[in-house]
Amino acid sequence: MIEIIGTLRKRASSGVRLVTIVLAACLALGAETLPRCSIERTTYKGWKAFRLTNGLVTLTVAPEIGGRAIQYELGEHAFFFVNPELAGKVLPRDQNDRGRAWANYGGDKDWLGPQGFDNAEQWAGPPDYNIDGSPFVAEIMRNDAEEVSLRVTGPPDDRSGLQLSRIYHLERGSTRVRVEHAMKNISGRNVRWGFQEVTQSDTADPDQPLQPNPQIWVYCPTNPLSRFAKRYLPQYGEVTSAAYHVFPNGLFGLRYLYEALQVGIDSEAGWLGVSNGKAERAFVQRFRYVPGAAYPDQCTLEFWLNGPGRHTQLDLEGPTQAGPRETPYYLETEIISPYIALKPGEEGAFETEWFAARCPRPIVNVTDAGVTSQPLELRVENGQTRLIGVFGVFYPGMVALSLKGKGGNEVKVVPLGRVSPDEILKVDQAIEAPPGSRRISLELRDTQGIDRGELANLVIEDE
Repeated sequence: MIEIIGTLRKRASSGVRLVTIVLAACLALGAETLPRCSIERTTYKGWKAFRLTNGLVTLTVAPEIGGRAIQYELGEHAFFFVNPELAGKVLPRDQNDRGRAWANYGGDKDWLGPQGFDNAEQWAGPPDYNIDGSPFVAEIMRNDAEEVSLRVTGPPDDRSGLQLSRIYHLERGSTRVRVEHAMKNISGRNVRWGFQEVTQSDTADPDQPLQPNPQIWVYCPTNPLSRFAKRYLPQYGEVTSAAYHVFPNGLFGLRYLYEALQVGIDSEAGWLGVSNGKAERAFVQRFRYVPGAAYPDQCTLEFWLNGPGRHTQLDLEGPTQAGPRETPYYLETEIISPYIALKPGEEGAFETEWFAARCPRPIVNVTDAGVTSQPLELRVENGQTRLIGVFGVFYPGMVALSLKGKGGNEVKVVPLGRVSPDEILKVDQAIEAPPGSRRISLELRDTQGIDRGELANLVIEDE
């Protein structure tokens, strides 16, 4: 590896294009060494499940409990909350439906929006057995070295007039999980709903599981033209909670505090990131914002902090008590789709993506290639100009600095070496910008030589 990088530095200094040298490095690393994708039937904490893996990440889907993705892992690090009180249990309708108890198994699933109890056009859950707990039918859609995919389909639901399904896709050489969410109007009436993809992240302290993790945050960009006075809308809980933060750069941060709280955001940026500062892991979800579309609650994202207090859906039972068994530690991130209006027999769809990376807190930006914890910047130290930054990547491969001129032409390349999603990328590189340099781009190509885009872009002065 050292010999490869040394050779590349010589070639870069001689003016060879970035595409050529980094592609050569990726091929030298050997794309054929990437593990194949696989899918298999298994059990997970007592549930019947499907295990999708590509050697980087593992996705576990449990069709018998609402078709949910019960766990997503980068290496051995698990991101999702799984309720230990319900592990392996499949509760019947009379223990998991409206007017009864809620079987909160954990993981990731689809709900409907808007939530509420005022009329038939609001989803009065959870609990809701058909949507959130009944057995789904599973079908393997693709199973080869390059990709595996699994479709889960729920039962017809007379209350909403819908039948829901999802397809989970996992590709080779990536931490990305692509999720296709679909709804079909199986009723004889017109319906109008939005998806809520609800993901429960584990917020227990990894060192003291009976305590909450003090370094869990969720981040997303605010809308500079937000309809909300504070750029966010407190929907439930203490309006002046210490959990809320809006930073000078416009980033919204929600710190996990052990209290019942919900907040809505009208972000248009299309991403959110859950940061576990203790474990130095980032879980990222992406979605496509549709300009001009109507959204339930006028929000694209909603977040729920689970903690003691009165929960709207559980008011019949009164306030929940403190303690990880009665009120477990988790954070809900909810991606909301635009309203989807369907005539009888019509279908609608929405798509989200998940990624994972090793990265310290905070998460200040997300690109196709990875996450930024410390933005790229130039520093002058002892008469030497250095480029500094901290990142996490979504793909194994090679990164390089590309210095570009006025027209975007490449004037210099500095290969930085091999990267992996399970390693933090810390850039600390002496740099000399040739005359005519206008910007520096930190770029990633995967082990097959595919351009995965920029991690960062920094505009510089002419020399």
